[in-house]
Amino acid sequence: MDCLPGTPGGFGSHGGIALALALVPFVQRDLRLMQLDPDSISWQLYYRPGYLLSDEIARYVKRTTGPDETIYVAFAQAEFYYLSERRNAAPQFYYLAAEHSSEVFGRVIEALEERRPSVVLLVQDPPPKQMSRVDFLAILDRGYTWDADFSLDPARPMIRAYRRRPDRPAEVAGHGSDASGRDPTGDYAGTGKPRP
Repeated sequence: MDCLPGTPGGFGSHGGIALALALVPFVQRDLRLMQLDPDSISWQLYYRPGYLLSDEIARYVKRTTGPDETIYVAFAQAEFYYLSERRNAAPQFYYLAAEHSSEVFGRVIEALEERRPSVVLLVQDPPPKQMSRVDFLAILDRGYTWDADFSLDPARPMIRAYRRRPDRPAEVAGHGSDASGRDPTGDYAGTGKPRP
């Protein structure tokens, strides 16, 4: 107990004041957060739409896939596997594994090229040092078709769902987005505008 303010070997009066001042920013933030609903707190802390849309997305996956089918969540938010009760089609659960391991990233691309996942949820762009968004979308376009968007509102990021196409030819047109990431209507994230 000798580390408490006012005790021998403690902070002393100046140390106690310094500690109180250091805690002020945390207390201010926490008091502000305590006044918000759980969804608003999640958005303020994490800025991840998937956290707020997880139940809706899990229902979509369960509705569009069978219990023995696999999915792939690109490149973050592994909780979708658990919530939808579907297995992962590729050996990557976390962004850092895809970012720092060419082997892991290669297995993800292989799974997509072989069209193993029935559904691909595009939650986050691929790690830039592994592949560009345009190149990743081109791989998706060869075997998948855009099926659904999940967004809180047009001003917030969206999660896009792609379903495996039953046909094999890559030359089939009109399958959800072109290599630039625009969907056939030219509408990006429900904004009525093309992707910037």
